[in-house]
Amino acid sequence: MIKKQISFFLLLIFCEFTFFAYSKQDTDKALKEYISSMSTEEKLSQFFLVSILETYQQYTDFTDVIPPGGYILFQYNFTGTPEQGVKLTGEIQKHYYEKQKVPPFFAIDHEGGQVNRLRYIASPLASPQSIVSRVNLDTAYKIYHNAGIQLKALGIQINLSPIAEVKGNHNAEFIGYRTFGRLQFVEDYGKTCINAYRDAGIYSVLKHFPGNTNDDPHYGLPVLSNSQEEINSLYIEPFKQLIKTSNPIGVLMSHAIVSSYEDTVPSCFSSIMVNTILKQKLGFSKLVFSDDVLMKALSQNGYSPSVAIEKAIRAGVHIIMVSHHDYEKFIPDLVTLFNKDLEFQAIASDALKVILETKVEMGLMEYVLKNGLIVLQPIPIEKRYNTVQQVTQFLEAKEIGQKLYNQYWSN
Repeated sequence: MIKKQISFFLLLIFCEFTFFAYSKQDTDKALKEYISSMSTEEKLSQFFLVSILETYQQYTDFTDVIPPGGYILFQYNFTGTPEQGVKLTGEIQKHYYEKQKVPPFFAIDHEGGQVNRLRYIASPLASPQSIVSRVNLDTAYKIYHNAGIQLKALGIQINLSPIAEVKGNHNAEFIGYRTFGRLQFVEDYGKTCINAYRDAGIYSVLKHFPGNTNDDPHYGLPVLSNSQEEINSLYIEPFKQLIKTSNPIGVLMSHAIVSSYEDTVPSCFSSIMVNTILKQKLGFSKLVFSDDVLMKALSQNGYSPSVAIEKAIRAGVHIIMVSHHDYEKFIPDLVTLFNKDLEFQAIASDALKVILETKVEMGLMEYVLKNGLIVLQPIPIEKRYNTVQQVTQFLEAKEIGQKLYNQYWSN
């Protein structure tokens, strides 16, 4: 009895110490100190999500430029074997770790159907519309959970999916099979999709807030001409519901102008859309992504990449997508702006905290006790990168995924 009491007492002491050691006050202090150790260039590089032109076999000569905060992967990055994909992400993570840089996250558009960057190496993944038409929610969970295991095994953390837009005459030509369809399906299957990916270790980003028209933003600037009431019910409602029920890690902004709110400002530059509606009204407090700032929706309407980057950050966007590898050319102007504009500096500093806190949540960084103090540091690379183990996990999940696909789409 006495031994049990002593054990229980020691457990209480341990729990109390752990709680104290990792209190919000201590982690906030550790985060602040970590940020203070970063150069201005390193801080601003965290805002960038950029592409990699090469596969692993070609991507061996790392440059000495300030490394970006994340990478977006495309089909051309996965044209070899699963091992090639694992090494692509793993060797980059290893390079960051050896250079003592903030670990990057890897993102991908893994929607299914026509938007499948892994079609050459992974099991097939049906489009959202096909998922709705052929399987129930329980089976949808299995399909997305298995897809998430494959993503995780490849060293990916973020899936820029699902599309949380309701399909209708206003957007069907552009959105196609990429959405779950009507509102109830978007809510039910969207929630299932997000939860399945999260349970597999993958974090979902809803897109494209607040919505799109039939005009493809890759080539032109969409304009949502509805009234505010229609915008709220037709466009914003599914995002509202999925944010409330599923707690996604991010929301990706569209380039569309919402004329009833701001008649000349694309949503990704709109403080009303980002701060007033998304963050305040919908209560979203995690990562806000821009869509690609190199799209013609912006470039053909007077917004150069440099202008777009500044406007997006000022509006409250945390992650700037640049579908090119030479993003570093945009850093010098941002450094100048950061150093001379106190308002921009404050906005960027707040955003940086959200980015780093998210990397802790993703398992890329951690708070640890060192010499009696809590410090923030990257998680050791050996805990994040193991080629043999990851390839094995991928192949096992791929086999299961293929069986699931054959079961429901063999015809």
